[in-house]
Amino acid sequence: MSQEGTAIKAIVFDLGNVLFDIDFEIVYRYWAHYSNQSVKKIKQRLGLWHKSEMALQFERGLVEEDVFRQWISKKIGYNLSPDLYRESWNSLYLPCHEGMSPLLAALQANYRIVGLSNTNYTHQQSWEVLYKPQLTYFEKVFCSHELQEVKPDRAIYLPVIDYLGLPSAACVFLDDKLENVEGAKAVGMQSFQVLSFEQMKEDLTSLL
Repeated sequence: MSQEGTAIKAIVFDLGNVLFDIDFEIVYRYWAHYSNQSVKKIKQRLGLWHKSEMALQFERGLVEEDVFRQWISKKIGYNLSPDLYRESWNSLYLPCHEGMSPLLAALQANYRIVGLSNTNYTHQQSWEVLYKPQLTYFEKVFCSHELQEVKPDRAIYLPVIDYLGLPSAACVFLDDKLENVEGAKAVGMQSFQVLSFEQMKEDLTSLL
């Protein structure tokens, strides 16, 4: 399928809850266990931490890992050692859907595949190892902390389009968050929200 007469040439995947699943509840349970608090208490202490300026700056690569670790430790009221911080912070990763690798192999035969993720240095050290078999189908993964931009800001999508050397309408963007989907649409990319693997596969089939 094409948009305004432009054939689709590339697919841009988000990572968490698109390429693979993640569950922050696992992280909260880690912190609750080690700090001898309830998960409810940990969440109360954290509040909307993921929307805080510190979290966003960490995803932009403008805050060092150890500064973020100390900030999280203060928020939960327990001093996470560097090792415990990395172990708990990277515990959220779940297995890929068994159909993901076959899907990527089929797509790679006809389309270029790249990734675009709001992530951080600590998480990258984990996912690039855990999901190496799936990531072999990707030409490149663009990370927010390396670009120093975050979705859904317009500026994060443009380097991806420039790298691909394609009209934005020739790129399909997949993300689990609606605001990021809308951000991609704003720069001219075809885009849809991912709610499940099966739905993503069906939407890709109908689109391509």
